[in-house]
Amino acid sequence: MADSPEGALWEQLLLAQTVYQLAASPPAWEKVSDMLCKHPIMLEIQKNPTWTADKCETTWRALMLMHKIVEADDAKAPRTGRKAQLALAQVLYGARLAQLHEQIQEKETKFRCVWSVSPSELHERLQNLESGKLDEELCRDNGIRMEASPSPSRKRAADAPASADDSDEVNEHLQVEQDLLGSDQAADAPKTEEPEREERASTQPTNTYKSRARRRTESSGRAAEASRTPSPTRSTRRSRGRSPEVSEQSAGEEGSEAVSDAERDKTRRRTTQILLMLHNQVSNHTHGNLFHQAIKEVDAPNYYELIKQPMDLKLIKQRIKEGTIASMLDLRQALSLMFANALMYNRPDTEVHRMANEMRLATDEMLDQFEDTP
Repeated sequence: MADSPEGALWEQLLLAQTVYQLAASPPAWEKVSDMLCKHPIMLEIQKNPTWTADKCETTWRALMLMHKIVEADDAKAPRTGRKAQLALAQVLYGARLAQLHEQIQEKETKFRCVWSVSPSELHERLQNLESGKLDEELCRDNGIRMEASPSPSRKRAADAPASADDSDEVNEHLQVEQDLLGSDQAADAPKTEEPEREERASTQPTNTYKSRARRRTESSGRAAEASRTPSPTRSTRRSRGRSPEVSEQSAGEEGSEAVSDAERDKTRRRTTQILLMLHNQVSNHTHGNLFHQAIKEVDAPNYYELIKQPMDLKLIKQRIKEGTIASMLDLRQALSLMFANALMYNRPDTEVHRMANEMRLATDEMLDQFEDTP
């Protein structure tokens, strides 16, 4: 009885493709072993491959016998020609494709089960996510090594009083708002609490998940509230017997209204420029070409059946110019949706998933640094 083939299905497929690629009959097993051990996929998954020449030959012959790839005139002798090599590669490719399809179906079923829970269970899961109780599970699912102990920022956040934390975050929201609105309006902001904020900066946590989310929400709300502040109403009718003093007062109000409108337009233009600048930095990332254009159905089958809200960098830039994305929070939400779509469609063990996750982490770090910069 022949030995059973060694290695996982993807390793067997890689072996068969390597044999066929070298185009030697019979195969040169030393070259096959050297090429297989230096393959990028093999190095990424196994780190130190142990596919020797003898192991490659034994596994390949066992695969040939197991899949019954034999000559038509002799049902006992396995074929060793180029047609036999191609036939084995095609059989293993079909098996690997079916395996991947089955794994995708399992992931999709698991994903649907997560979002089919009751609202109370979903709320509890979100609370666990914010508190860090799911960190170990998320790291395990995404292949990330978990730290041995909680990060210092999270530990300090748990020990710090709630009142001091909230007060410090309010001061930080003012600083973020001043950065977004520009130096002109920043000069009018209250400065009485600056020394106190600088004194607490070294002791209070500012980088936890919950505080960052609250900070972004409040800063966006302040900017939106400032842009929606109603301007003084204009009075187009003037009474016939109005005195010169009343006329001068009315003219002064209209002049201040015009100045206020000009300031708001200037603030909106400045915010748009900042958002476009940040968008340009995100686009220039090493893996930015993955998201420059909308995904084509030809390149990603069934993409739009799974992804209901597609997003790409071109669409984000268009919405910034149109004013639909008008704050840092809007930009973060659009970028998060773009990365979430990529991570949900592509499996964790794929190259696209790894590149998208790297770009997501780099983008979050860049936006955090921008918000924290005075």
